[in-house]
Amino acid sequence: MRDSRDAIARRRLTLQVLGSSLGVWHDESGRFPSASPRSASERKDARLIQRQSCFTTGFLGFELGLNLQDTLLCLIFGTFLGAMLTGWCATLGPKTGLRQVSISRYSMGWWPVKIIAVLNVIEQLGWSSVGCKNGSPEFAQCIANSVETGITGGLALAAVSNGAVGSELGVIICAIAGLVFSFFGLRAVLKYEEYAWAIFFIVFMVIYGEAGTQADITTPTELTGTVLSGTCLSLIAVVYGSSASWCSIVSDYYVHYHPDTSVHKVFWLTTLGISVPTCIGMCAGACVGSAFGLIPSWEDTYSNDGVGYLVQLILYPRGFAKFICVLLVLSGIGMNCIAIYSGALSIQQFARPLQRVPRFVWTLALFVGILLLGLVGRNHLLAFLQNFLSLLGYWNTTYFVIVFLE
Repeated sequence: MRDSRDAIARRRLTLQVLGSSLGVWHDESGRFPSASPRSASERKDARLIQRQSCFTTGFLGFELGLNLQDTLLCLIFGTFLGAMLTGWCATLGPKTGLRQVSISRYSMGWWPVKIIAVLNVIEQLGWSSVGCKNGSPEFAQCIANSVETGITGGLALAAVSNGAVGSELGVIICAIAGLVFSFFGLRAVLKYEEYAWAIFFIVFMVIYGEAGTQADITTPTELTGTVLSGTCLSLIAVVYGSSASWCSIVSDYYVHYHPDTSVHKVFWLTTLGISVPTCIGMCAGACVGSAFGLIPSWEDTYSNDGVGYLVQLILYPRGFAKFICVLLVLSGIGMNCIAIYSGALSIQQFARPLQRVPRFVWTLALFVGILLLGLVGRNHLLAFLQNFLSLLGYWNTTYFVIVFLE
């Protein structure tokens, strides 16, 4: 037993030396004191919280029978509402220097907060391992985080290679890429997100330019009365749950900020950092989805082959479309990166003995879990994970209310 502890201690020391030499943090789950150095260059990375939006979630309006105008309003309102919850939780990070799970102990107590840690691990594992399944009725309950990661990342790579690269290899590539960044800690995550957002923005501007002209802005919805109201609320609930799901981990990315950082600045940068890029991606998907009724080949391609082949179909020339698919996959690595990082921290905060194990061990464990779920879920677990994870996002509202009232 002692030899085992000595081995872990040596590995932890090696990681610390490696992290120092590479200029990355090897931080664990402890509190960051106010005296910790936090430079202005580190503070500016509030855009870490912005994510690569789920393009395919925009198709929900068409599948639920809403017209484009109603879909856009629901997507924007639901996303902004959920992002506000996350923005408020983010303000606790600089003041306390604590991770989100650690902050929760003051509201829920030592033992109940362990449930939060477990839910966080499950949630982050699921977000990374599963993307959106090709159109089905259950897609209305689909998660809205990682169109470019996990299973869907594999489908996109398969489309780029015309089937030469299987989706299994795509899942492995996305998982490994997320592991590399999360292994080195928060600074590596910050540095990646500092540039990844630009890829996301360029890609979707191209999609707007080439596919936006095909959007159906004239066909009215056939839904009326309470059916229309209920459908709108369903769509709002899905996108709200997606944006609000960050509130249980958001302080993990603000513990390095100075305690005197403006609360209003943190709130608004986080809220806008989530809602704006999410709306850009979802609204692009809504425009493409609205054209399904006018261009049956688009809907058939999406239903039969997946989002990767759909992107290739709507963009031109074909070589450029493949390049866009590759960028989508690469830009989605940030989702895996953040999920693995926060998931490992949640494991450490479940129990004190687990904190003695270096974070890289839990990072590797999560990587294996994501890999297994991604590979197996391509055929068997995908529908279950989509519905389960979409429902799991709603617990964050209860979490927010408890923390807010306390």
